Amino acid sequence: MNALLLALVLCGQGTFIVRDTLPNGLVVVAARKEGLPLFRALLAFRAGALYDPAGKAGTAYILKDLFQQGPEGMTSTELAYAIEGLGGEIGSRVSYNDLRISLGVLSPHADSALSILARVVSKPALRPEDFQKLKRRALSRLQQVYSDPNRVVSRHFRRALYGEHPLGRPIEGDESSLEALTLEDVRDFYERFCYPNNAVLIIVSDIEQSKVIEMVRRHFGEWAPGKVKIPEIPSPRPVEGKYVEIIDMDVNQSYISLGHLGLRRSDPDYNGVRIMNYILGGGAFASRFFKIVRNEKGLAYSAYSYFEAGSKFPGYFIAHLETSVDNTNDAVGLVLNLIRDMKRKGVKKEELDDARAYFKGSLPRMTETYDRLADAILFGELQGLPDMYWEKDVEEIQKMDVDYVNEMARKYLDPENFVLVIVSDTSKLRLEIPGISPEEVHYGEIR
Repeated sequence: MNALLLALVLCGQGTFIVRDTLPNGLVVVAARKEGLPLFRALLAFRAGALYDPAGKAGTAYILKDLFQQGPEGMTSTELAYAIEGLGGEIGSRVSYNDLRISLGVLSPHADSALSILARVVSKPALRPEDFQKLKRRALSRLQQVYSDPNRVVSRHFRRALYGEHPLGRPIEGDESSLEALTLEDVRDFYERFCYPNNAVLIIVSDIEQSKVIEMVRRHFGEWAPGKVKIPEIPSPRPVEGKYVEIIDMDVNQSYISLGHLGLRRSDPDYNGVRIMNYILGGGAFASRFFKIVRNEKGLAYSAYSYFEAGSKFPGYFIAHLETSVDNTNDAVGLVLNLIRDMKRKGVKKEELDDARAYFKGSLPRMTETYDRLADAILFGELQGLPDMYWEKDVEEIQKMDVDYVNEMARKYLDPENFVLVIVSDTSKLRLEIPGISPEEVHYGEIR
């Protein structure tokens, strides 16, 4: 039976999804979105920085930039001119779990765009001169990272939380890993993971799906599959006790991240945790963090929290603050008390009602543009979520009651076992927070 007929799914007003798998294993999802003559293609390999070789953090990061340097027989300048001639743009991005290349053009140029994308992903040139250029650029970018306190606190938070686990390594690498990185490392990563049978191609356009699939088969059908062996990586260990790291930096305020391991996106509790955190610190102007820490007490310029859901492994809960050095102790202490209060007492019915209304009202924004719809579909494919999961999520949230959300708080918040990273001027900071002993405080350097 025709797989295209079986895979037709209604996906919101004016949008349809067709799913197909090519003989070489490439999964293709074509969504029709009417309204504008746009064509967005997003190809992702199911391997990211999580699989960088030991001591070579930054491998996948460099590879994603090398894809934009052109395929065999085409320089980066020629690639740029070819895409510019179509009125389009190319991009690439890497996370811990995937590496993706995107290409957007006007829909009349869809066939030419797919021809270019197929060459880019199946036959990247991976030239030595391009590698050296991108390696120098990556090392130079690190200096920008090290001068940004928000990025410094983020990098150190991951290291403190995940330790030696690959999730603790920075995606963009550091000086030692980038200096050690060779072109052979990058080529080896490509040859291990970058095959059609380890990839998914998402296309959102105003073109009939069957025509899109035909174009994909024509341009990607000859791409040879390969043997992909995903390495076995153990799960990260949860935090036991308190680990505090203070990083000295010439700044006039404190940048603070506090958190612990969380849950996977596939966990059935995910939406319950989402709505609980919205009330705690994720709801911008509506959250307790914003109302109490920022507005009522005036202890922070910025105060929010979120659960970064993991894919293969548990993600994390993080509370982030920016406050004056003088207010650091009070701000951290108040946030910990608010987390404890949420865990012990839970949410109020009116808070839950407001949160449910927010998620219902924000649903159209999730897929209102071609790029957002492509990202949403790709996320679902990579996470193994059902079609139109964003609508199912909101439907599930509308049915939640106070008791269930309070159960999520008790289960997933842990204000007694956490890592706390503070980037501040240590000549002015004296850390004195109830429940944190001097033995739990460590001092580190920017890296």
